[in-house]
Amino acid sequence: MLKKAKIIGPQIKSWFYYRTRPNRKMVLLWMSFLIVLCCIISTIIIFPPHYPLSYSSTIVDYNHQVIAINLSKDQKWRLRCNLQNVPSYFLEALLYKEDKYFYYHPGVNPFAVARALWNNLKTGKRTSGASTITMQVIRLLHPKKRTYAIKILEMLRALQLELLLSKREILSLYLELLPYGGNIEGVEAASWAYFQKPLKALNIAELTTLVIIPNQPEILKPTSAGNTNRILNQRNKWLQKLAAKKIFSSSMLPVYLQEPLFLRRHNFPKNAPHFSNKISNAYPNNPYLHTTLCLQKQRAIEQIVQNYASHISLRGIYNAAALVVDNTSAEIIAYIGSHNFEDNLHQGQVDGIQAVRSPGSTLKPLIYALGIDSGIITPKTVLLDVPLNYRGYSPENYDDQFRGKVTATFALANSLNIPAVWLLQKLETPTLIRILEEANFQNIRMQKNKLGLSMILGGCGVSLYELVGLYTAFANQGIFRPLKMLKTESKVPAKRLFSAQAAYLITEILTQHKRPDLPEAFELTPDLPKVAWKTGTSYGRRDAWSIGYTPRYTVGVWCGNFSGVGNPALSGAEIATPLLFEIFRYLESFIKTPSWFLPPNNLSSREVCVETGLPPDTFCHHTTWDSYIPGISNFQLCNHKKVFWVSKDRKISYCSSCLPSDGSFYAQMYNVYPPELLHYYLQTKISLELPPPHNPVCTQLLSSGGLRISSLNDGAEYFIAKRKNTRIALEAQNDFESYRLYWFVKDKFIGQCSPRERIFFTPEDSGWNSIMCVDDRGRKDIIKIRIIYY
Repeated sequence: MLKKAKIIGPQIKSWFYYRTRPNRKMVLLWMSFLIVLCCIISTIIIFPPHYPLSYSSTIVDYNHQVIAINLSKDQKWRLRCNLQNVPSYFLEALLYKEDKYFYYHPGVNPFAVARALWNNLKTGKRTSGASTITMQVIRLLHPKKRTYAIKILEMLRALQLELLLSKREILSLYLELLPYGGNIEGVEAASWAYFQKPLKALNIAELTTLVIIPNQPEILKPTSAGNTNRILNQRNKWLQKLAAKKIFSSSMLPVYLQEPLFLRRHNFPKNAPHFSNKISNAYPNNPYLHTTLCLQKQRAIEQIVQNYASHISLRGIYNAAALVVDNTSAEIIAYIGSHNFEDNLHQGQVDGIQAVRSPGSTLKPLIYALGIDSGIITPKTVLLDVPLNYRGYSPENYDDQFRGKVTATFALANSLNIPAVWLLQKLETPTLIRILEEANFQNIRMQKNKLGLSMILGGCGVSLYELVGLYTAFANQGIFRPLKMLKTESKVPAKRLFSAQAAYLITEILTQHKRPDLPEAFELTPDLPKVAWKTGTSYGRRDAWSIGYTPRYTVGVWCGNFSGVGNPALSGAEIATPLLFEIFRYLESFIKTPSWFLPPNNLSSREVCVETGLPPDTFCHHTTWDSYIPGISNFQLCNHKKVFWVSKDRKISYCSSCLPSDGSFYAQMYNVYPPELLHYYLQTKISLELPPPHNPVCTQLLSSGGLRISSLNDGAEYFIAKRKNTRIALEAQNDFESYRLYWFVKDKFIGQCSPRERIFFTPEDSGWNSIMCVDDRGRKDIIKIRIIYY
């Protein structure tokens, strides 16, 4: 047995040696495969495929209708492709033509490679390339000269791509990169370029045309009648092939073969150009922008603005802009930056909605709303429309007239300047600036350190976009929400700018038709829409504004010249408001059951005196009803009259300190006038029944108000020619309780005069001078001025 074993052992060893030789080759083969695989994986990690594509931005309205398509950053018409929107026929036809086994190979089809290699060697020239769709994607991403070495590199990159992306992602990328001639890439872009509609709207004959063009895009692109005939022949040839493969019903083949082919290069959609440019710049990396715009309303309002702009161009006014916002959502539904984007002669590319201009009087409703919330005014509060001076700034009305006493309602409805400036001075300019900053007035934020009282009359810079946003707060009970351009835009917290009560009261004032900013031609119009609106005209008549709102819409209109040239005919009332009403007439056609604003809670009515707008005292005999906010509005009783003790002959009046002991006096009631109003009445020679002057021998000194130096401004600098011996006038405003004024310069008495007279003095030297005025009742006012000789 042992000998037999020795004989069998070498045989088994020999058998094992010869049996394992092929396995050693297999081991080497597998090791080579693993090495190659490791190289591929290492290449993927170290040198991943690079495909940074930029896409054309597709801008659609709220209903996904295409508004505009813009060039990509690399100046291509290349649109993102969503496979869900690609017709199934197109995918089947494309895969049948380009890569039947796309879903089965790992990026490289070895059978196709072997076949192509055999055919090329057999014929001695390249007859087929064996490129899969994945390999074509690599070549489209990185075009290079076609050689065998490059082909091998494409295969490696294709394997990489298949490991990184899914089949659907690769197919989407392929559909986005297919060449269609010139700078048109991708089937969606080609559909718009050659058929002027989206891919999903094409029929089978049109889809087949797009299947065949990429084979020879420069040869087959429809640039001439000859090319169109060539494409038609190719299309019909492939229709027959695809019908034979039952990719579509063969019963429809005769219909598609007979369909004519009208191919030409169309312009891509370019509606709402100013809006499209703005939103593309705001979201540069978003290839699909779902906006709030309503394309139907946009086109209709564009036409209204164009027609109206043609009309006012006859008067030398060449530009107009309009913005429409839905108050329920703060969404922009129409955006017309200018009536004609292509008007190079009049700078039609300027966006009039974003341009910074002087607002004229359009900010006045806000200051009145803030005045109501501060308790300073109610609609029937009486304000002064008389000459006023604020440290050298003397506002004037648009008609250079003064009206004395007016109600807040009248002042706002008639857009009086002086009451608005007085109200801003009471509230203080920083208060108004803070509210405007909360309403996203970017230009106000940048200018705030330079702004003063004149800003309420247009002495600042705003845009139509900012103004319309502000007025939406009046339509939303004082709540401001930033305007939206995208449906997908995240919600921004709302801000309350003023109370719902103030918003309602201002709306009631701005709805009145008996006012100067209603165009004369509209006074008898029966179908005038019910709108709350405010106009504005900038200094020099360079800008005409009209901003209006209803419960549903807020509309802003600007008319003027982008060049900044003024025009005597330019005014908010006569130029901008007619366009505003035309737009509202159109918008009202979409509202089946019009509604209006309802009074909010915590708004009450009370009886007030017509002389002051305050609750009446016992001497008030003429009253009216006024709205007010309980707990906020002023509850001070009317004070337009006062009882005076006067002598029997009515020549002097007495105070409690100097009443005659013999009782030779009696009580008499007189009207009381603020110093500014009294000064205005006396200057205009209006007859007044004033109380007699105070007892001249009375020694009681009073520190109450009623005296103010009006001819000079506290803290001001005055440049004076020294050689001309210039004299400076001194004048003060006071009430009727004094009859003599005493003047002091640097504590040196220089003279006296009656309250309606002036005296003059010549400064002794340059520098600061203290000036004091004292009346015969001991009241005084002190200012300092700086004299600079030259």
